[in-house]
Amino acid sequence: RANLKHLVKQAEIRIEQTNLPLADEEKSFFVSATAGFLAATLSTALSHPIDTAKARIQMGQPPIVLGDPTAGLSLLYRGVGPNIAKEAPNAGIYLGVYEAFKGLLLSWLPGIQYYPILLYMVAGAAGDAVGSLIRVPAEIVSKRLQLGLSLNWREATQEAFFTPAGRAFSRRIWTAVLLRDVPYGALQIAIYEQLKTLLMTSEASTPTGALSNALAGGLAGMISAFLTTPPDLLVTKLSAENASVPLGGSRAAGVFGTWKRIVQEGGYSGLWKGSLQRSLYYLPLCGVFFALYEVFRFLISHPSNILDYLACIEGLVWRKIGGAS
Repeated sequence: RANLKHLVKQAEIRIEQTNLPLADEEKSFFVSATAGFLAATLSTALSHPIDTAKARIQMGQPPIVLGDPTAGLSLLYRGVGPNIAKEAPNAGIYLGVYEAFKGLLLSWLPGIQYYPILLYMVAGAAGDAVGSLIRVPAEIVSKRLQLGLSLNWREATQEAFFTPAGRAFSRRIWTAVLLRDVPYGALQIAIYEQLKTLLMTSEASTPTGALSNALAGGLAGMISAFLTTPPDLLVTKLSAENASVPLGGSRAAGVFGTWKRIVQEGGYSGLWKGSLQRSLYYLPLCGVFFALYEVFRFLISHPSNILDYLACIEGLVWRKIGGAS
């Protein structure tokens, strides 16, 4: 066991020696975008059932019973493909633009370095706004599948984007998504960066340090998700609007009309419907996402350390097994 600890420690030292100082290319758009895409793919697949449960609660639909042979787990994972298509490219663009725009802000406004929270929030908002170009279409398709408004992704895509009424509806929901995602993107990255700094250890780029990144990411995602529940509810309501009102019909409410109806039906407290499920969804999602993001970002920049990283993971696993026995 002493020899195992020594081997793991040596691998961690080699990783840290490579990682300090950080390579300039690690801040590039390509590295951050690729790492964000890979991390979002894995973390979204794991967290999708909670997102489905949250969407059904917001629309007043009955909960899914796992033992039900007609629904169960398959219904919880309905729409997982469009959800990954929504999250993964968006995450790549979000973090790529975030890193690039953060560098531009520092060069344009050197004094902003003394206001790091402002720097993070402005760059994060810009990243999420650009990412909405990918996120919005997939958001509409995913919500239609989760709520049972379309039988499959082809039907959802046809109904939402290939009719004049569908395109008019998509333009309305774009506004709602921006009202939700731009504040969320700004808050999430600012909270994460601050927590990561507070929790920073000398093993930040090793498998052991990934735990602190997961904690910082999970808390950042949970807090930001809770605070942006009202616009998320607005997106869900607008996505399901054509279940009872024809898309583009004269009775179809816009963003502010839908917001007003939510308050009339449930009061201001009704704006927070599904906040618990939304927070619980983003807690593990963002925890896993940011831990994986930092790992992928490091390994893409330093591929020669992949074997050392795998050695660390293997050593930690065997250490846990040995401790349990």
